[in-house]
Amino acid sequence: SVGHPLPGSAEVAVAAWNDARADFARDADGRLIRARLDEPGMVVARLAERAASEVAHIDPRRILRDAFEPGDTWFVTDDLMKVDAVGDYWFVDRRVDMIHTAQGPVASRRIEDALYAYGGVALCVAIGRAEGAHQVPIAAVQLQGAVDLDALSAAVAALPEYARPRRLRVVEKLAMTDGFRPLKHGLDVDAPDGFDWDPHAQHYVATRGIKLVG
Repeated sequence: SVGHPLPGSAEVAVAAWNDARADFARDADGRLIRARLDEPGMVVARLAERAASEVAHIDPRRILRDAFEPGDTWFVTDDLMKVDAVGDYWFVDRRVDMIHTAQGPVASRRIEDALYAYGGVALCVAIGRAEGAHQVPIAAVQLQGAVDLDALSAAVAALPEYARPRRLRVVEKLAMTDGFRPLKHGLDVDAPDGFDWDPHAQHYVATRGIKLVG
């Protein structure tokens, strides 16, 4: 949970999002619809009336006018969240980081959370790799200690089959942003020293000889 909006901050709302169209869901009048409880949607922040010069630097694709009612203006954060029954906001994923599988969208954050359930994972990233018209999840992990495929396999087994990373690579160090978040772009997870998910064995299989635990 990321908590509640701070008092005095801009008004925010979670708008219903159509993942298949990568656009907002709208009512018959073309207005945005507020997402239901526990339904992932796009977070938008209301912009108070201000001079055009004050918003000129913002990408116009991220400005919504007449969104919920005539005359209002909102900023599209590109963050997908959901709100629970007590009003807590829960982060789902960045829109650009969602993985669009043939079985439906999967939040990269959900995969990373599953990997972090194994205490040997220091850092990890999950991304989508194009496969035909859709994507499949793949991941890279930075470990604390030796590779334990049993533990890694058990961690991803908590996910639905289609959400389990098809390919996993253990790297010595993941690159970080200035905000100390692992970079999701430029990963070479297809290097030959990785692991492939075997859906029959329900286990990762090394594609090259790597020293493992046990």
